Amino acid sequence: PATGEMGSSTRMAMAKDLALRHGWTSIIVTAPFYGVRKPKRQMLFFLNTVADILLQSQAVIEESAALAMYCLCKSEDTKVCFTGFSYGAAMSGCSAAFLQQQLVSEKKESESPRVACAAYVGSASPNVLADGVLKSSVDWGALMADNKANNKSLDL
Repeated sequence: PATGEMGSSTRMAMAKDLALRHGWTSIIVTAPFYGVRKPKRQMLFFLNTVADILLQSQAVIEESAALAMYCLCKSEDTKVCFTGFSYGAAMSGCSAAFLQQQLVSEKKESESPRVACAAYVGSASPNVLADGVLKSSVDWGALMADNKANNKSLDL
């Protein structure tokens, strides 16, 4: 999400390369509000509300963890590595942590060596988001007006 890639062709090409070279299997998750899961009222990949971002993130985390849990349950030899770029990196880290917590609570393990995460954020600084994508993609004036209309305070 948020990269402008409306399909999975780039990710599919990388997955095919990993399969051919290393015999790896990939699951390519399409986030809600994106690609074929985009509501008709939504323009391109731009989410309509902050709530949509939260719902999208929660769904990606839970769906990814559920798919990985399915794979882990098929064989004791299966290992799972979550990966992603930028927002996908954040979601892959959260998905791995969420799955890890499920495995620990179900099996009473201190940790599972079958779950890993190799996320690529691209920058060590959040300024890339604040001065880049978020600066130009969020209608900050409308968000502040909505906040004032609901009598909530923000310390910005």
